[in-house]
Amino acid sequence: MSKYFRDDKPYLHKDFVITAYKSLFCNDRIDDFLQKKNVFFILSSGRCGTVFLADLLNQADGATVLHEPVGLDIMALKGAYDSPAKALRYVRLYRKKKIFELVKRFSINTYGETTPTLIYHAQALQQCFPNCKIIHLVRDGRDVVRSWVNRDVYLKENDWSYRSLKPHATDKYYKEWPNMDQFEKCCWFWAEHNLWLLKVTTRIVRFEEVITDYIQFRRGIEEPLRLEIGEERWRAAVNKPKNASAQSLMPHWSAWSVLQTRSFDKICEPVMKALGYY
Repeated sequence: MSKYFRDDKPYLHKDFVITAYKSLFCNDRIDDFLQKKNVFFILSSGRCGTVFLADLLNQADGATVLHEPVGLDIMALKGAYDSPAKALRYVRLYRKKKIFELVKRFSINTYGETTPTLIYHAQALQQCFPNCKIIHLVRDGRDVVRSWVNRDVYLKENDWSYRSLKPHATDKYYKEWPNMDQFEKCCWFWAEHNLWLLKVTTRIVRFEEVITDYIQFRRGIEEPLRLEIGEERWRAAVNKPKNASAQSLMPHWSAWSVLQTRSFDKICEPVMKALGYY
């Protein structure tokens, strides 16, 4: 077992060690049990409505839908960003067992998570949950970048969360990174996360559409996830603001400077086009 716990803090965490040890002896039983359940993951770059969707989808009969339910995911994300092998190890030895324990204990038939912290575990989730559904939830990058700037992303010292990721040496922005300002780094962050998800899943849902058009919500969320929410509950939820950003000096993107607009387009335009925003 020691080989699993050498390099990364998550693998030294007591809960991971205990859960991973137990999972080694019951993987077949876990797989057989979870294959009979409706399991899904809604992944996003963050600031895309995952809290809103978790609250709404959790109202479906027979469903348990949680937002970022496992704190250890944040610690494990950087390892997954650096190595697909670490991502698979984390899901196979830890996350699958945690989900199994919860679903079995509470007799859950439909289990879902909405989270940005499992983005780089998407392929591992597909391997460990062959029947699961993964939805790539997106929001206009200009709104997301503005929200992150408002929240001081890439300004906070000692930020060890998923918001501290930096370009790999093979990334075209690797050499530019030390000279990039906060705004540019937030642009890279949004583009990188969504580009990665575009490579691993084709099921894309635009947040702006599912909160303004019930038909889009039904087609993009309810039907593929086999959930029954209904227009009445959907309408009540969309009329109640969720997880709003704090006030800040960062203006709406329609009032950005020419330099900011050019920087955003330089970094994000290809992904914006791929997601249907341009």
